[in-house]
Amino acid sequence: MNKKYLMAIIITLFVFAAVSAPVAQAQLPETPQRTEIYIAPVTELMSYSLRLPALGGGIAVGGGDRVSIGGRFFFATDATELFTMELTVFVRFFVFDNEDISGLFIQLNCGAAVFEYKEAIQLPTEIGSMSFGVSVGWRFLITDSWFVEPAARIGYPFGFAAGVSAGYRF
Repeated sequence: MNKKYLMAIIITLFVFAAVSAPVAQAQLPETPQRTEIYIAPVTELMSYSLRLPALGGGIAVGGGDRVSIGGRFFFATDATELFTMELTVFVRFFVFDNEDISGLFIQLNCGAAVFEYKEAIQLPTEIGSMSFGVSVGWRFLITDSWFVEPAARIGYPFGFAAGVSAGYRF
């Protein structure tokens, strides 16, 4: 290799190092992400029954930052023949890495659902069944502590559900 080319490479590396060092020092340190605990009343319209949609409500409690875990209790009825209670745990992943923990999220749910029908049905559904599904939603921040989350979910035994929650984060 020619000595001129070698010297040019070495000088280029030194110049690049000298220019980039102050830039690296001028960068601000990253702020730690906010860890939150939140509580949110939930309301949903869902398809437990093929004849009538079910309407329900419940409460969700969770904690974490970009990945959070929590639990949810939910009661739904179609006002004629079906009454359902769900107790699930969830893991939620916020897609965008932002400091205020908002935006698009994907949530995995798993737990138990207990049914009460006015008409006789076959076991084991009469007693209850597994409840699992995937939710996709968006967290809109109203203030630093208050938020609204519209979401849709698919899974078993409910098929499809869509709803909204409004909550407070500590």
